[in-house]
This record gives sequence, C-alpha cells and structure tokens, in this order.
Amino acid sequence: MGQIAALSDMAGYIMRPNVRVLLTIGMFLGFIETAGAVSFTNTQAGPNTWVYTLTFAPEDNYSVTQASTTITLTGLTGVTSASGPTSTDFPGTLNTVNLAWTAQVTNGGTTVIWTHVGGGTGDFNSVQHVFGFSVTANAPNGTAALVTSGFSRDLPNPVNQDISGNAVGPAATTLVVLPQIAFGAGWYSAVYFTNTGTTNAQFLVKYTADNGTPLVLPAAGTSSLPLTLGPQTTAIIEAPNTGSFNQGYATALVPPGVQGYGVFRQSVPGIADQEAVVPLSLASNVGETLIFDETSYITAAAMANPTAIPVTVSISVVSQSGIPVGTATVPLAPFSHTAVAMRNIPGLSGMVGQRGLATFSVTNGNVAVLGLRFNGQAFTSIPTVGR
Repeated sequence: MGQIAALSDMAGYIMRPNVRVLLTIGMFLGFIETAGAVSFTNTQAGPNTWVYTLTFAPEDNYSVTQASTTITLTGLTGVTSASGPTSTDFPGTLNTVNLAWTAQVTNGGTTVIWTHVGGGTGDFNSVQHVFGFSVTANAPNGTAALVTSGFSRDLPNPVNQDISGNAVGPAATTLVVLPQIAFGAGWYSAVYFTNTGTTNAQFLVKYTADNGTPLVLPAAGTSSLPLTLGPQTTAIIEAPNTGSFNQGYATALVPPGVQGYGVFRQSVPGIADQEAVVPLSLASNVGETLIFDETSYITAAAMANPTAIPVTVSISVVSQSGIPVGTATVPLAPFSHTAVAMRNIPGLSGMVGQRGLATFSVTNGNVAVLGLRFNGQAFTSIPTVGR
C-alpha cells in the first residue's frame, strides 16, 4: 500500500468497482473461476501432435450437476483433427467409462472441445489419470486458453472443480499485458479488443492484483473474462469509477488479428475528466525504455511481472546529455505488480529536474512497463519501447 499511496499522493488522487462488462459488438461468455483439483496437462508438444493427460484428485467427479462435461482449448491454429483418450489407470468398467470422451474441431481449426456425456470416476480415493487426449495440427508450438465445464465433487454437496488458464498447444497466440488497471476512488479503466481477422477469436482476459492474486471485478464476479469476437467485431470491458480503490494489471492471450488498448479516466470534482489511452505490452519483453521529463512534471511507472518466477527489475536513468543520474532495483514476486512515482524509488531522486531516458530490464523472467506523466491534475501516458 505504501507505493500505491505514493502514486496517489503524487497526483492528488488515484486510479472504482461495481464493474459492468459491456460488449459493443461481440459476445461475452462469463464463468466464475474456482480453485480446481483436476488438471489437464500437456505431455507432448509437437511436432504435429500435442498430447494431454487429465488428472483427477481424490473424490473428483464430473457430470454430477449437469448432463455432460467439456474440456475446451481455444486460440489454436491449423488444427486438422483431435481425438479422445487412449488409456486410463482406472480399473475394470471405470476404464471403459473414462475413455468415452469425444473430440470436436470447430471454428476453422481454432477450437477443440472434448465432451463426456454422463459420469464418472466412482469417487476414487486416490489420484487417477486419463491419458492420450490429442490434437493434430500443422502449426508452431504456442499457448492456448483452457476452460472446463462440469467437473465437481460428488453429491450430496457438489463442489465446483472446474479450471481455467493456459495450456501448451498448436497456437500462434500472443500474451499481452495492460500494465496498469485501476478503478474506484476517482479512477475508471477500460480495455478494448477488436478482431481484425476473418474467423471467430476466443480468448481469456485475466485481472491480477498487486500481490499476484486474482483481482475480481465485482459485478462480473470473477477475475477471468472469456471473450468471443466474431470477424471485425469489437468488445469493451469496463471498470467504472465506483467504490474503493483497486489496482493491478490485465493479461490476455490473444490469437492473430486481435488488437487492443486500455483507457484510464480520472474524475475530480469541479474539473473536467481527464483521459489517457495506453498501449498493450508484450508479456515476453525482458526490458522496456521510456522518455521522461521531470523538469515540471512527475513521472510514474507501473511494472508487472507476468511470470511464475520472482524477478528483479533493474532501472537506469540518464539525463538528456546521456549522463547517469540514478539506478535502482525493484523486486517483483511472481505475477505481482507495483505503480509508483519514479522519483520516490530509492536511487532515482536524481532524476528530479531532469529529462532523459529510463531503461527497465530483467535478467530472468519478463516485465511489462507503463509510463504516466502528471502535470497537476492532468495526466497522460508515456509510450514505452519493449525488447
């Protein structure tokens, strides 16, 4: 909270929930993300064939509260066929039951859905596996979006065990980051996506809080928002300016042809609203640079670690003459985020009164950076260049 407060004090306010999700053109498909005990993991990643194993924790089952259960991979490319599992470690008739998954390739080879009608696992009290779900494609190795529907613990008190996230697969998808999301206490955020392609695009937008935990959008009831965009259609996800302050970042695993950007709006009584458009960053960046001007303005930086490992962000600042004026390091835990006035970072006070270049880099993992420039109650974004 100290760095958030610093950014707040710097600008005199900060970047409100009771979030509503609006789709201008396109379709929003909502689900509530829960901690699931099942897993669907890749065991062979190409070439041409991708193979997966479904793992049940003890007492897990499926098709308990609904007639059928599905496992869906989206954001794929070039899929020509898919098939159900080839073997299990279930005994007797349960082996036959758990082989009865059917595979369907849809949306021009971009989506695979495995479906099982009826249960079940017999509520085994040990970990069990179903092996050999497969996808065939002439495509590069990439990252696909994974979502399941129908997994749960058994009656009389079924507990949802569905999962969502990413999986290795034949995909040309790109993980992008909006390094700053803030809503409440005077701030509004939105993210826009458009599908410039000729086929449907399905992908997942995830919100993460400063501490790396899911940032739930209250009206949506979830931190993960799956979108389906038809060709040439556009969607907007809004976090209105209501309630207390929330902050973090957003990620999306977008297929080819999907573009987007973010918008911040600041509302202060008695003056006109201020807005800034902010670009998306690549989650694969190992460094970014921005041009700052601290002669009469204040520069803030939002930094997000989109990876599952801790990173240390090294920051070096030089003046317009190329003379070093400060260095600093900022540790970021897995999936964490911070936003702070750069002059308040230990080692960077020398940038006050200067203009020049700031470089952000990591030696392992990745980092996404966004710059913001404040001039009293006005603000704008500072573009960054990634590498």
